[in-house]
Amino acid sequence: MRASDFLPETTATGYYTIGDSHAVMVAIMGGKGWTNLAIGGRSSTDREMLGNISKIPKGSVVLVSQGANDTANAILAHKQGRPLKSPEIIARNVANVVNLVQAQGATVVFMLFPNGPGRGGKGAEHYGGPYQDKVRSAIRSAVGVPIIDINGKPLYDGIHAGNATYKEVANQVRQKYNPGATKQPTSANTTTPSKNNAGAGIAAKAIGAIKDRLNALENFADGRNPQDKGDSKRHGVPTKASVSTLRKVAKQGGRKGQLAHWMANMKAGRAKKK
Repeated sequence: MRASDFLPETTATGYYTIGDSHAVMVAIMGGKGWTNLAIGGRSSTDREMLGNISKIPKGSVVLVSQGANDTANAILAHKQGRPLKSPEIIARNVANVVNLVQAQGATVVFMLFPNGPGRGGKGAEHYGGPYQDKVRSAIRSAVGVPIIDINGKPLYDGIHAGNATYKEVANQVRQKYNPGATKQPTSANTTTPSKNNAGAGIAAKAIGAIKDRLNALENFADGRNPQDKGDSKRHGVPTKASVSTLRKVAKQGGRKGQLAHWMANMKAGRAKKK
């Protein structure tokens, strides 16, 4: 079972998001009319994330946000003794995501992730610093589409902006771009949301919703992804059971309980979207 198994069926032209948790937040805060195809915690080369691009209907407007996790992964790998990945390599991978979305016949707007303070929530130390700025600069030069830069906005956990920022980004996209357009805007001018960010302190609730519905921002403590193929079957989790039944199984604890808890959240999130 994969996180994308719980994403909606897509047939209608509209507003979509592709990428990481920043993109997920735009879809959540954008509300009605926005469809999320992004997966939190994924890099620009993640196969499942890239696979969701094929679900975008022709003529749609797509907000793409990618590269933050590539940067964090590169910093973490460097701390473990590996050479620091060139910012240009990350930028090319991000540009490839943009190109694949455009190949679907969609209009693309790119949201450039912020450079964090290097402190805050879990893993925040990997989401800020001089290297992050170099990657941001390389991506800015590589994507070739209009950019909305959320750098400088308050980050409630050292990584993510507040609800108001993501809502403002969604509104900016709505105001400037209409689904059904046949030509991608050629301007790559950068726009920045206003400094008014009253919702910064309440973004935790929306991020919590991401974790509950997609559970893609972190792995379980044993280091294995709950969506690993065959894992549920090996541990005897009743995958076709109701949410209430899965909640009871989750109380058994251990790996079986973890998987049942994850699956119950996934099913509950899918039910809310219907």
